[in-house]
Amino acid sequence: MDLSQFKAYVRQAEFLSDSDYRRGYAYGLRRFYHGETFGDNIIIATMKERGGLLKEGIIDGLTGRGPANK
Repeated sequence: MDLSQFKAYVRQAEFLSDSDYRRGYAYGLRRFYHGETFGDNIIIATMKERGGLLKEGIIDGLTGRGPANK
């Protein structure tokens, strides 16, 4: 993923209505883009454990997918 794609996904995520998905997605996407220099594995595990849209968001972000319309 290049910088322009990263910025495009960040902008798209800003307009998502569900705050849990948006928060998880933003964190996961930053981890995907920056690698292990960003974020903490414990925070990621906690977000996944909480389930729901927070889990969906972080998984989408970590895999570098575009944000889902949630």
